[in-house]
Amino acid sequence: MILPQATPGVFTAGVFTFTACWTEFLIAVTLNSADAYRTIPVGMALFGDQYDVLYGTIFAAATVSVLPIALLVLVFRKAVVSGLTSGAVKG
Repeated sequence: MILPQATPGVFTAGVFTFTACWTEFLIAVTLNSADAYRTIPVGMALFGDQYDVLYGTIFAAATVSVLPIALLVLVFRKAVVSGLTSGAVKG
């Protein structure tokens, strides 16, 4: 009885948690020293060097890193919106 009503809120919290983990920078740059375990934001931060910034490569990586989250939200937008508004309805 509780789970069907809580499903949109749980799903919305899951989407927000996935987004936070996907874009996490500080822990990933601090704890991961191997190249194989870097996250996308850490890799994007290390694209440039001291005298050169590769804007085209950074923008392409940013676009690719945003696509999974955008697709996830677009596919499940009805559940996300109902999860965000379920606590705002009185009654």
